[in-house]
Amino acid sequence: QAAGLAQRIASEYLSRPERIRYAFALALGKVPTADEIKSTNAFLDAYIQEATFLAKADGQKEAWEAFSRVLLTSNSFLFVD
Repeated sequence: QAAGLAQRIASEYLSRPERIRYAFALALGKVPTADEIKSTNAFLDAYIQEATFLAKADGQKEAWEAFSRVLLTSNSFLFVD
């Protein structure tokens, strides 16, 4: 599921800010807060850096898949208030 979500996000938008907003809208039905955008950017940067260090083939793709997993396992996704 996460790989499919990541692929859909990547196919719709090129810029990271647009992708982040789209991911939150798709998975959680909301606009991300400034703090959520900041945290997402930090997560993606760290994941890409680690993947590059470990010589993974596509750190960008893996980072977006990991972020998609985070969204899909979040309380906001699993439970409706």
